[in-house]
Amino acid sequence: MTHSHYVNNRILKINVGFLLNESVGQSRDTELDIPNPLKVSDDLTIDWLRGVIHLSRNSRGILVQGQLATQFPGECARCLDETSVPVELDLEELYVYPAEPGAPFVVTDDGNLDRRRSSAKRRLSVCPKRRCAAQIAPGCAPTAARI
Repeated sequence: MTHSHYVNNRILKINVGFLLNESVGQSRDTELDIPNPLKVSDDLTIDWLRGVIHLSRNSRGILVQGQLATQFPGECARCLDETSVPVELDLEELYVYPAEPGAPFVVTDDGNLDRRRSSAKRRLSVCPKRRCAAQIAPGCAPTAARI
């Protein structure tokens, strides 16, 4: 399935300035429900994104934890028909504030988490883009591929 309209990946920026002003131990849950295709990067487009992330203030910054679900277009490993590849991701990332040299994730000066650089994106980019669509495509062998 190809998409002609995408949600801008800036939607993955989350403002946490309010939480930076709170004391250590404060937290907030944020629900993500992006029902439209999202172009995460030039070579990665997902069909939708759903889940809950838990934001916790700690002494080093903001700890992001949560579970996300998505799917992206792929193809059947046997018949090459288009199919969707479902993926579930567990997150646990520390966004450091104030920024420290060498920290992989930081809260920006304007109080935003830039989720576009998250480890979830890296994990999605290495997911297999092929799977067997045996439940969808009659005649396909269910053992054609595993993801």
